[in-house]
Amino acid sequence: MPEKIKVSFYIDRDVWEDFKYFVFQKHGKLHGVLGKEIAKALDMYVSSTIEERNRPVIISILREIDRLNKHVSNLIEYNGFIRADLLGEV
Repeated sequence: MPEKIKVSFYIDRDVWEDFKYFVFQKHGKLHGVLGKEIAKALDMYVSSTIEERNRPVIISILREIDRLNKHVSNLIEYNGFIRADLLGEV
């Protein structure tokens, strides 16, 4: 289990009240779940930020995979033999 730390911060009252309302609606209580939901929200934010930063790299990799898949498809003819003329293109 990860080490827990106590944090203190200021936040807009409306945002805090909306968040507590959300947590209460989800769990029917705040005690014992509010901190977990804050940690979960922070983790989701960090993860989405990392994903957004990596999006161009991921798109580039997916395009390369698609290109390679098309190349492999071209290598294999319908009769199952590999076309020797295409082997040098990869």
